[in-house]
Amino acid sequence: MTKKVPRSKQTDGLRKQAEKRSRKPVDSIGDTSYIEVKKLIHELEVHQIELEMQNEALQKSQTETAEEQRKYTDLYDFAPVGYFTLDKKGRIVEANVTGASLLGLEKRSLAGEPFHRFIHTGYFNIFQSHLQKALNMRSKQICKLKLAKRGGSYFDALIDTIAVTDAEGKFDHYRSAVTDITEITSAEALRESEIKYRGLYETTQEGILMTDMEGHILECNRAYLEMLGYDDQGIKDLTYQQTTPAKWHAMERDIVIHKVLKTGYSDIYEKEYIKKDETVFPVSIRVWAIKDEAGNNTGMWGIVNDITERKKIEAVLRRHLSELEFANKELESFSYSVSHDLRAPLRAIDGYARMILKKQGDKFDEDTLRRFNDIRLNAKKMGQLIDDLLSFSRLSRKNMSSSDLNMVDLIRDVWKDLNNINPNRKMHLIVNSTPLSYGDGALVKQVYYNLLSNAIKFTKCRDEARIEVGGDVDGNENVYYVKDNGVGFDMAYCDKLFGVFQRLHNPDDFEGTGVGLATVKRIIYRHGGRVWAEGKVSEGATFYFSLPSSHTQ
Repeated sequence: MTKKVPRSKQTDGLRKQAEKRSRKPVDSIGDTSYIEVKKLIHELEVHQIELEMQNEALQKSQTETAEEQRKYTDLYDFAPVGYFTLDKKGRIVEANVTGASLLGLEKRSLAGEPFHRFIHTGYFNIFQSHLQKALNMRSKQICKLKLAKRGGSYFDALIDTIAVTDAEGKFDHYRSAVTDITEITSAEALRESEIKYRGLYETTQEGILMTDMEGHILECNRAYLEMLGYDDQGIKDLTYQQTTPAKWHAMERDIVIHKVLKTGYSDIYEKEYIKKDETVFPVSIRVWAIKDEAGNNTGMWGIVNDITERKKIEAVLRRHLSELEFANKELESFSYSVSHDLRAPLRAIDGYARMILKKQGDKFDEDTLRRFNDIRLNAKKMGQLIDDLLSFSRLSRKNMSSSDLNMVDLIRDVWKDLNNINPNRKMHLIVNSTPLSYGDGALVKQVYYNLLSNAIKFTKCRDEARIEVGGDVDGNENVYYVKDNGVGFDMAYCDKLFGVFQRLHNPDDFEGTGVGLATVKRIIYRHGGRVWAEGKVSEGATFYFSLPSSHTQ
């Protein structure tokens, strides 16, 4: 600041005396004594010196003021926070170098720019509310924002704002201080993450351990301690090799050398552990390598699961599977025997009826002939039913051979066969967009054969059968459909459609054994899909089935 140098009383008196003397006429000077002149000259010399001294003090004060101004400018520009002056509309009037640097711009390029241009869109309303609150409260307000740097990246910022008034107390502008708190936010996030990790580490049911390269256990969680029956100190006196039966050492050493140390991790593998009480139990484990900044292996850590219960369940399942395989063989043998034993009397019934008709048919009246023909027809139906049941029972035992399927090609192959079987029917097939699929080609073809056969059967009362097929991708599955303009069905009974021997129509009106849709359901279920239907009496029906859209079934 410039210091005002006061004039001394002596200087003031000297000036007044000089002015008084200077107003006297020149002639009067002669009356002045020599002593007075000499005194006046002395006073003038003193005054001159004082003026020079005042000038030097003024120059020094100006130099000090300029230095202080420079220091203030440096302090303002290079403060550790960004300073911004905003007008009433939030436009930047002035910014310091730090503020411009935070935004990745030059100081001079910020003037006139709306400050909200540098705010992440998700925080725009927060900033507007922040300014309004500063204006209303007339006190410093603080909020957190995400600000944009040149180039599009964002950083976390803390902004302090105060509304500044003019001499009359009216609002004039805003002053804001912006602090980059990215490191603070990252540190807080790291602390929160560490707390979450520690909570997960200690509460998970999986055992977690960390070892050095020699296998010494350096750290483990509570689940691991409980799994082996040790306390924290006791477990750290051991190596993981000491907790493993000797028969597993060679296998595990091979996994560590060829998997963990070379690729950084192992696949999940199984072995056994030894508890503190020397009880042996099975575990599954996966191991990862720990590396330093140079990429050198410094240790390992693993996740361990006690699979005792799983092993017990697997043993039960193996026993049940063995029993099931035996039962299936018995069933297959029984099915063959039943088939053979039933076919023989059916053939006999049909044969005897045929022989009687041949030898005595001309002697029978019309009613007797009809009854003998019914005997033969029902024997034929029974034979077809036996064949369908055998085919149905074999579906669950048939090995599946899956591959990529062109569903349109399957549809056209089936339709060609059905056209040959029904040459006198007027039928129109509409093939809409149908996605490719993956499955057993023969079985999926059987699905289409059964569904299209049903569509043809239940449209026989129409002048023209209109049958529509297609499909679409729906999330993780492909959904296919077969739609017809036939007699339809009552949705109240739709849950019976896919059951064995379940028929919703009079068998005298529509032939069949009631096994076709049950076969469709079993085939689709074996592929991991589902089946359903929609219909309305006299307005047709639509049958749907789904297949997984990927190869993993």
